[in-house]
Amino acid sequence: MWVAVVAYSAVMSVCLAAAVFDMRTRRVPNALTYPAILLGLAGWAMVSAWSLEPEAVPGGWRACAVAVLVTAVPCGVLCAMGHLGGGDFKLMTAVAALSASWPMVLATAVYALLLAALGGLAMAIGKRQLGDVLRRLLGAALAGQAPPTAEQASIRIPLAVFIALGAAVAGAEHLLGWRSPWAWVGP
Repeated sequence: MWVAVVAYSAVMSVCLAAAVFDMRTRRVPNALTYPAILLGLAGWAMVSAWSLEPEAVPGGWRACAVAVLVTAVPCGVLCAMGHLGGGDFKLMTAVAALSASWPMVLATAVYALLLAALGGLAMAIGKRQLGDVLRRLLGAALAGQAPPTAEQASIRIPLAVFIALGAAVAGAEHLLGWRSPWAWVGP
């Protein structure tokens, strides 16, 4: 249990720092995400190698590697398509490396996207641009086009804030043993 608490603390520390950077500068720095990814990979390798109770560390470095791959591939594709920022892609990969749990990453992503959609809706209403945003999205959908990218959108959402909120909810679920609606995809 202590390993999960340490991992959750590391995830939240990185996510909160990224959220602050994203709100202030609209970017997530590599100086935060790359060391977090390396720390996660090295930390889980050490925990796996030195654990006196291997059953207390389910998967260890293998679970970490799987989580990183399962996260990096789809997030990398979304990033290459322009639907996800590079910093957000690396932040999700850091969440995977630090948590060593791809179900937690999936839960983090689902919560982050739901919260970001609600946050974007609130921002559009607050800026009185809801009609414009809906016309762009519906126009693209009806024309069979991809939705507008962040550069084309009139509302820019600091996604790292919502990733941090999603990680908080997903981590709490994991630590408290609650089952999320998509728990059936877990190991």
